[in-house]
Amino acid sequence: MDQTKELLIRRFLQSTEDLFNLLAPNISVEGLESDVTVAQIRVMLVLRAERECSMSEIAAAARVVPSTATGIVDSLVARGLMMRDNDPHDRRKVICRLSKEGEEVIHGLWKWGRAQVEKLLLELSSKQLQNGCEVAEELLSLQRRESQEISCG
Repeated sequence: MDQTKELLIRRFLQSTEDLFNLLAPNISVEGLESDVTVAQIRVMLVLRAERECSMSEIAAAARVVPSTATGIVDSLVARGLMMRDNDPHDRRKVICRLSKEGEEVIHGLWKWGRAQVEKLLLELSSKQLQNGCEVAEELLSLQRRESQEISCG
């Protein structure tokens, strides 16, 4: 990779990380309980994306060991944010999905983040927005291709 491209990638990543760090302390989402951990949010986001996963798929996608995934899922089920059922084709396999309440928590988090970014986007010129759209659409396309290779289902 040439130095200019490498520097631009670092600059982009640093800017997005800095933006996240500026926004994160202000997260105030109705229904997002203060004691929801990052690991629990990560599991909920995996389930939001995949709709349903086995415990081993959750552990792999959330990058935690299976016993940690079980503890996270137990906590989310106890709070009513997740549901856990046996697979009808294999009773040994446990299938997890978000409950309606869990979906609402993740949706609220998304809405909050989207509103924060929208405020910032209103300050950009049409040309800057066009460039941003092109980058975002290309990133989405690349991720869709990658996601087909790494899916819970």
